[in-house]
Amino acid sequence: MPDEWIERGLVAEAARQRQLETVNFRHGKLEFDGVEPELGMHLLSLHWNRQHHSFLTTYRPAFMRDMACGGPYFSKLLLNAIYFGASKFSPRREVRRVADDVRTAGWQFRQRVRELLGGALDKSEITTIQALLVMTNSLFALGDERSAAWLYAGLAFRMIVDLGIHVDTPAFAGSRRLSDEDREIRRRVFWAAFGEPSFPIVFQSANEITFSRRQNPKLVPR
Repeated sequence: MPDEWIERGLVAEAARQRQLETVNFRHGKLEFDGVEPELGMHLLSLHWNRQHHSFLTTYRPAFMRDMACGGPYFSKLLLNAIYFGASKFSPRREVRRVADDVRTAGWQFRQRVRELLGGALDKSEITTIQALLVMTNSLFALGDERSAAWLYAGLAFRMIVDLGIHVDTPAFAGSRRLSDEDREIRRRVFWAAFGEPSFPIVFQSANEITFSRRQNPKLVPR
């Protein structure tokens, strides 16, 4: 299928899912992991309008759809990573540990990420990679949290290789046939990771992606 048709299909589906967000919210279908829905939507709105545009790690149509139905592109880990990253943009003091200190914004969501992360490390998942990359971006922004950011980034990069996301071919995607949306999400995740400051160093030391490029540069996701 021509790339133009694929793009049009993705845009059309994104528009449809954008309309369904309001419907699902009104019907109480969205999973906020215990956060008051109005606050949850406030933080999600900040994410889509701020941090999301910097790296495009998350894919809004799939995330919000699966937030309502428990699908594969939503997880509580990713949700809380988004909450944490968006909290620094919020003027609301209830997201801060110290009301007048913006650097304490999102502390409760960071604690929740730590709780959920342990169980998510047994198997590589795209939502776990996305959560780790969102946390990496947020922690690098704090300036004095670079050690934690590097650790999260390293885990994300290893999972990318484990899932074959660093190579744009179905043979590395496992036995499941990929849809156009699946491919779009995988490419976004790869290039979001590529934009991380630690990406070249971690991958160069691991040699996986450099080997793939030398072997066939066309296999790198477009």
